[in-house]
Amino acid sequence: MRPHSPTGHEAGAKQVDIVAHSLGSLPSRWYIKFGGGGTTVRNWVSLAGPNHSTSLGYLCALWDQGCRDMTPGSYVVQHLDEGDPTPGSTRYTTFRSGCDEQISPTTNTMLDGAANLETSCLKHNALLTDPAVADQVHTVLK
Repeated sequence: MRPHSPTGHEAGAKQVDIVAHSLGSLPSRWYIKFGGGGTTVRNWVSLAGPNHSTSLGYLCALWDQGCRDMTPGSYVVQHLDEGDPTPGSTRYTTFRSGCDEQISPTTNTMLDGAANLETSCLKHNALLTDPAVADQVHTVLK
């Protein structure tokens, strides 16, 4: 068993940055919008997040709650789309690729009020390992 290393609030930080990929964008936005994170999250960065859904979520929605949450018109997407999509003092940034095979349409990653950045032609998971994307994320977090 690994010892616990405190990070974020446990280490005494007043604010934290969140970098989320894909489905992780939805629960982290939920935390900011409905869970009190609007004052504690300094930067929220979404890599290939289905922020306004993905029609490909239907492919696994029968057996997976995460897939259901990503489908058009889902409870999660409907509530996140109500009102201000970028509430609080958090700075929002989204990254998308026109070659993303998981988010359909790829423009569903973008949020009004966010810095919406388009990468080179990268597959969905390649946004996690691309050096240019990593450099841009580091710039955003400075």
